[in-house]
Amino acid sequence: MIDHSQKCPSCGAEIRENDQLCAKCGHIVTRDPSTIVPPPIPIPPLPGSIPAKNVPPPIPNIQIPPTPPASQERAICVVGKVSLKTGVFSSDLYHMVITEKRLIFARQTKEMQTADAQRAREKAKQQGKNLLGQIGAQISTGSGEKYLVMAPDLILSENPQNFAIPLDEVIRINTYHAGFDDNSPDTMEVITPLGNWKFQIANYYKVQQQLKEVLGSKVR
Repeated sequence: MIDHSQKCPSCGAEIRENDQLCAKCGHIVTRDPSTIVPPPIPIPPLPGSIPAKNVPPPIPNIQIPPTPPASQERAICVVGKVSLKTGVFSSDLYHMVITEKRLIFARQTKEMQTADAQRAREKAKQQGKNLLGQIGAQISTGSGEKYLVMAPDLILSENPQNFAIPLDEVIRINTYHAGFDDNSPDTMEVITPLGNWKFQIANYYKVQQQLKEVLGSKVR
């Protein structure tokens, strides 16, 4: 710290920095210019700067909620084991997956059915189920429930023979109950502007109920 005190030229007494007269003899103090500390020079604000008094209040930290994701397509239900005739004595087996947007037909090869049954039986065995429980789990794979937890696009890409029909292209779906006289099977016919697909189904009443929940009056 710089000592700005000085001695009185008249009596030699010490004079403090801010004294105008010598406290001892009353001599008028003459300051050495080098010892005078000038007042601070105000610094003008920079161009474009805002004076402190005009600074706006801080913006509160408002949490903006994230934009909800677009609704994703999902499987609503599965109509298991629908058969599409490919010839007089041949047919292809599918599971029909119903979503909010389309009907997806997932081809079921013999190898896929065998693998699904083995996995279901092994899982039931690990869960401690007896032989009947294991057989029941094996039979349940015919319902196609595995597709309820799969993404529709993944279902469609599972097999090159898989295909889909958009719901807005479905004109009507006719379901027919089996005849007792000729022993004909229950059937389902999907009618679209591009063509018709006729399938054999296992349970007329159940299939009709599942379809009506999605397509309403289009199902007959």
